[in-house]
Amino acid sequence: RRGKKEALALANQLANARASMVSAPEGEPLTLPEGIEGAFDPLEGMYRVQTRHALEGRKLASRGAAILGRDMTWAELTPGKIQSLVRVLARDSEQGRGARTAEYMCDMLYTVAAWLRQEELIPDTAALPKRNWKVRLKQEWKALTGHQVQPKRPRHTVEEVSALFRAVPEADARLRLLIELAAV
Repeated sequence: RRGKKEALALANQLANARASMVSAPEGEPLTLPEGIEGAFDPLEGMYRVQTRHALEGRKLASRGAAILGRDMTWAELTPGKIQSLVRVLARDSEQGRGARTAEYMCDMLYTVAAWLRQEELIPDTAALPKRNWKVRLKQEWKALTGHQVQPKRPRHTVEEVSALFRAVPEADARLRLLIELAAV
């Protein structure tokens, strides 16, 4: 374990040295807001078009960066920092609401980090999510708020279901079979 930890620390140091040469001429590591700004740049960022998804993602990533601290670098964004972000959001939630927003916020930070790593702007070992982080987020949320995370999936109305079954005879045979099996 110690050898693995030391190897990871050495890899981080080497990657930081390489990334600082690539990311900023003055040798400063990239901060969260700088990385988010670059990732959402309309000319060279992740999204060429400002879709609703891109705008919402930028807003949530920026909000997460503000909570974590604007001076935090991407190399400092560890799973523990993400966990503390979730804890802040859970403690501020009303009646346990907001778990999906917290998950989306963390996911956007990890998405930006992945893009920054791909562009070689941050170390290859920076801001890597742990396996099953979303499951842990939901467990943490329940422990802090006392509310189970339940997705809101409204069912179809009776009218919608009847319209669907009225349209089934004209549908492709594979779709008909799928709908009929799902109804059982």
